[in-house]
Amino acid sequence: MPRFLSSMPEMMERGMRGPAVAGRRALALRLGSVAVFVAAWSLASGIVVLAQLFNPIFLPGPWMVIGNIVELAVKGQLWGHLSATLERVALGFGTGAAAALTLGLLAGQIPAIRNLLEPVVELLRPIPPLAMLPLFIVWVGIGEGSKVGFITYAYTKLLEEVDPTLVKWKSKTEVR
Repeated sequence: MPRFLSSMPEMMERGMRGPAVAGRRALALRLGSVAVFVAAWSLASGIVVLAQLFNPIFLPGPWMVIGNIVELAVKGQLWGHLSATLERVALGFGTGAAAALTLGLLAGQIPAIRNLLEPVVELLRPIPPLAMLPLFIVWVGIGEGSKVGFITYAYTKLLEEVDPTLVKWKSKTEVR
């Protein structure tokens, strides 16, 4: 019978997730969870269609989604949409990484900049990026600007969370 409560030394030794699961079993668990998700999605979509709860366009089944992807790929339209999405992600990531690293390095070296940025960062820290999406649409519109701005904000939020171990390592290896 598995134990659910562990002592702190055990958790530190094995990690928060517990002991590693064997390779085949881990693969079976992952594939099983995907299969259960697809089955639940199919069931929910089927219920919507049969019971006519609402327009099925709002919850298409996995077979409809896969069919539309294949149809777009055959027509040659999928690749244009895919390249536009990847372009937005690359631009947003580049802008977000550059902004976060530049402001982070400046804030780490110049106390006045840190004092200016810290209240804004602390104000925005608890707000998940997805909650900001409606504001980006209102501020910038529905075009490319809001999409790239949102991705930039999301990546900036990711770079905010630096592993404290890396900061300790950097301070220990610093040449003085």
